[in-house]
Amino acid sequence: AIRHMGPMADDFFNIMTIGGDDKAIATVDADGVMLAGLQGLHAIVVAQNQTIANVIADKQTLTNRVTALEAQNAALEARIAALEQAIQNP
Repeated sequence: AIRHMGPMADDFFNIMTIGGDDKAIATVDADGVMLAGLQGLHAIVVAQNQTIANVIADKQTLTNRVTALEAQNAALEARIAALEQAIQNP
């Protein structure tokens, strides 16, 4: 006996509501469902890639902001040190 793996015709018909009846699955219907599934997965991947690109851009923006704030902080620390030095040695 040959064993096959796949959906049962009645389950396929009830879930997908396509095809002529619940006794057989036409290859065009199975192929169409597979193509629709691939298109759906492709849309998900495209959306995730856009999300990843946005996260990378946001990370770069935040990295640039941190660099600017570190430079600003260093300048302020230098000014404070100079003021403290001036107060201690008038």
